[in-house]
Amino acid sequence: MKPILVATDLSERADRAIERAFLLGSEHGAEVVVLTVLEEALAERLGADVTKATRDRLTSHVASLAVAHGVPHRVEVALGKPYREILAQAAQCNPELIVMGMHRENGLLDLFRGTTVARVARGGVWPVLLVRDHPDRPYQRALVAVDFSDASRRALQAVRRLAPAAERWLVHAYTVPFRGYIAVGADPGAVIASPEGRAADAEARREMAAFLESVGPEPNPPIVAEGGVLSVLHRARAEVKPDLIAVGRHGRPGLLHAILGSVAEELLRDPPCDLLVA
Repeated sequence: MKPILVATDLSERADRAIERAFLLGSEHGAEVVVLTVLEEALAERLGADVTKATRDRLTSHVASLAVAHGVPHRVEVALGKPYREILAQAAQCNPELIVMGMHRENGLLDLFRGTTVARVARGGVWPVLLVRDHPDRPYQRALVAVDFSDASRRALQAVRRLAPAAERWLVHAYTVPFRGYIAVGADPGAVIASPEGRAADAEARREMAAFLESVGPEPNPPIVAEGGVLSVLHRARAEVKPDLIAVGRHGRPGLLHAILGSVAEELLRDPPCDLLVA
């Protein structure tokens, strides 16, 4: 496997990302590249010593993990904007994926420009793994959101590579045409029971069958349900209890906010568990 790039802001929450990266490195025999980025203004104010001190601190911090997992690694310290330097380092080492932790919030800047994680996911071509939970074992249960696009295929392929032993469930959300008119004054179940609902459900299941035929069989029956994507994902998560959710990145890299995909963007803001955007 190609190297695993993990970016850290040296916070305690980011330590989980480093631990997950070394666990993945151990599972797949991959080198781990540990990167932290210092703001140029800070480095200029404190002098060159801060870069050396940061490198020494990070090297010491990951040494025990490297020994415990038997994983080759190297530490990099860059100066500049975090998302730009993460992408620059990724361009150099062409990683299997970029691993990041839940970062420190930055108020209005995050609201208008997006989090560092979202900007890395939008700006690159590499899968991005956002680590929320403490990694005490390899991934056991993965939920993969699919809409039958190439992005869905990439998400599924990434999970198959990164967590080959995990149980997997594909989940697809569909909507019924003119849903609002059907449901007015009726039980919500009337939507699915209506002729329009039955037709939409049958079409979604045909598309899922065709998708599975093209990507190969999966160990568990897919979850196909009517409703909004986030709502269906929430219900599937309650049923499956995954430790990893995977979604596709839509569109070409480098375009604006909406191209990442509203579902991926929303999940990146507040992931219910570890999240893979591929």
